[in-house]
Amino acid sequence: MKYIFFCLILVNMCSVFGSTKTDSLSYYLERSKAFYELRDYKNVHHELSKSLTYQKVNNKSYNLGEEYLLLGRNYKRLSVLDTAMIYLDLALEILAPETKKNEIAEVYLEKGRIYRRTAEYPKSFQSFQQSLKLFEILKDTAKMGSVKLNIGNVFNEIRRFNYAIPYYNETIAIYKKLGKENGLSGCYNNLGNIYLYKEHYDSALFYLNKALVIRIEKKELFQIGYTYQNLTSLYIQQKKLDLALVNINKALEIHIKNPNSYELHLDYYFVGEIYKDSKAYVKAYKYYKMTYDWAVKNKMYQLLPEVSMSIGVSLFDQGKTKASAYYFNQHKLYKDTFNIDEQEIEKDFIYYEVVKDSMLKKQLVLQKEISEIENSNLELQNTIETNNNRYLWLFIVFGLLSISLVLMSFRKRLRQAKEHQSISEARNEELKRTLISKEEKETLLKEVHHRVKNNLQIINSLIRLQSHYTSSENYQSRMNETENRIRSMALVHEKLYNSDDISKLDAKKYIEDLSKNILESFQPSSKIKFIINMPKLSLSIDTLIPLGLIINEIVSNSIKYGFNTQPEGIIRIELQNDCKNFSISDNGVGTKLSYQELSENSLGMELIETLCDQLDGELKFDGSNGFRYSFIFNELT
Repeated sequence: MKYIFFCLILVNMCSVFGSTKTDSLSYYLERSKAFYELRDYKNVHHELSKSLTYQKVNNKSYNLGEEYLLLGRNYKRLSVLDTAMIYLDLALEILAPETKKNEIAEVYLEKGRIYRRTAEYPKSFQSFQQSLKLFEILKDTAKMGSVKLNIGNVFNEIRRFNYAIPYYNETIAIYKKLGKENGLSGCYNNLGNIYLYKEHYDSALFYLNKALVIRIEKKELFQIGYTYQNLTSLYIQQKKLDLALVNINKALEIHIKNPNSYELHLDYYFVGEIYKDSKAYVKAYKYYKMTYDWAVKNKMYQLLPEVSMSIGVSLFDQGKTKASAYYFNQHKLYKDTFNIDEQEIEKDFIYYEVVKDSMLKKQLVLQKEISEIENSNLELQNTIETNNNRYLWLFIVFGLLSISLVLMSFRKRLRQAKEHQSISEARNEELKRTLISKEEKETLLKEVHHRVKNNLQIINSLIRLQSHYTSSENYQSRMNETENRIRSMALVHEKLYNSDDISKLDAKKYIEDLSKNILESFQPSSKIKFIINMPKLSLSIDTLIPLGLIINEIVSNSIKYGFNTQPEGIIRIELQNDCKNFSISDNGVGTKLSYQELSENSLGMELIETLCDQLDGELKFDGSNGFRYSFIFNELT
């Protein structure tokens, strides 16, 4: 605290002696940071507003990215989450990845925390992962601990404790090494929460008390309030309502200073729980309703399932069954939404872990193969040495018999030795050609990791884009489309797995198999036929992935919309003119709509354009006589 006041004094001195525009802007920013550390959020907003106004009037730009980041943090503290997210996105647009990795990592960390509050757990998990990667590059161990603590909190909140506990333990190891007791207290507090949920009350009390001792010693008021909340929950579950009331009153004394805070309204919820267990249902309803209304207004969706259930119970116990039914329905609605998010984040995480385990297994297999080849080579060398020694002894024995026999034998054996040596050398050369060095194996493994990472990022982008076009009515069909896109990518890896050459694949065979898979996914018994006219050509995975996605989108559209009134149809896929002219067409009904009209609100058309640009190509469309898509590429490799 003394350090923060010293910073404020120093900044004020700079404002007195400094005279340039940059000095003034630095003055505003440093004062804002100091007020933020003092939790004086109104003054933070005031100072940053003056800075932004100053820059606009004087046509000057200075550290806008950092200012937007601080504004985002400040609005998050004030629980104005929509505005906070706007400023964090603005910060990302301005901050330069080459020089501002630390600030960008901080932005992703704050976005992850906001998504956590609004129960958007898949987005939260992804933001934390992006933040963690950047802090790992920067080798910022303390921040890595902070991110891992937040990832543990995500899994804690969706009740996936077997994932949360390892992250907490990693964070504890980091903070113990750095001597960061305030970070340790957060881990202890959250571990206490986990054991509380599992009804291991002694372990829960042990960890919560460890957290409370550190936080009281460090005078961390808001963190002390969190721990009092958790102790309240513990005593409510144990039906020790007197102790629960003592602890929640201590939490209220701290959190009442910020009337619009998440923490204060969580206190109100616990007060309602105490009144409910005391059978004071009218008072319980009052506090539950305060929490519910605030959570709806501020989009704190993680609170709504439990609070709506508690309101329904309190109304039912008062005999107000009609009113209680509404809140029971709200509970089901919020719970269903919440469960979808839980499944998505768990699915993403499990897939990430499975891929990582698969890579480790492949690495062990490759190491085993290297060891076996080295042992085989060593055995062959020993055999050659043994044989050479035998020949030498034979020469000596035959030499003692007679000079003539020695000369004859020597010539004969020498000739045989040379032939055998030639064969041995040929075998050694063959082994050397087939033997892949350890360095080459590591390079191959890194390439596999890189490709898997790129494809995971593509899948992530496809799912995120698809979500913008998905509603409850078209959910199943959109998921089928996403599944087909992923299958087109998976087919490339299946071909690579069965190929001797991992750098190139037979493009024609891949397109034939892909077309067959798409047709079977839509109309297994369809009479639609494919005509594929292209030369024998090998293409790289970096070309086949986007080309396969383009084919998937166009062929899927033809199957769905191209043959509405026709019992049979033909889809042509052609590659001509030195592999530069690529086209996909059908003899279906076509369309009178223009390409622009077809592209409106169509993720498929947007993907086709984006992937065409990625392959450095041009696209032409003709729908007058069936659908026809023509592409001109500079070169497909």
